[in-house]
Amino acid sequence: MIQEHYKGMHKTMTIEKTRKSNQNNSEFDPFVNAGLMTRTEGPLHTEYIEPWFVYIYKLTEEGKKYLIEEKGNWYILKRYETGIGEITQIKDINGPVHSAMVYYSIVAKNVSPFSVAWEGTPTFKDGRAEFMKGEDGWRFDGFR
Repeated sequence: MIQEHYKGMHKTMTIEKTRKSNQNNSEFDPFVNAGLMTRTEGPLHTEYIEPWFVYIYKLTEEGKKYLIEEKGNWYILKRYETGIGEITQIKDINGPVHSAMVYYSIVAKNVSPFSVAWEGTPTFKDGRAEFMKGEDGWRFDGFR
């Protein structure tokens, strides 16, 4: 299983270290193929209706570079950071309250090979934020 999380501007992924399965765990193949993890097949268990293996996944030296933390049966790994690419437009809005709409692009920075191997290079929709002019200057009013 792979889970995704945001921690502020950082996107992380959590990957199981061991899995029980009656089939090859192809979900993790991109990481194994990219040289970020190794997979070892444990013994075949036949005590149930469907036999299953325990697959053990370990980070390679390259994969360890992106390790944030190990928690029990999970690796928490870096995926990428998000940031503002560029301001693409500013619209001045003169209404009852003076405000401005700022349009910007969002980019991924420091993209890890785990992210690329899993989903490719991340892409984002552009964003926009509104600012209101007060007596003491411009204030952020929210994302739109």
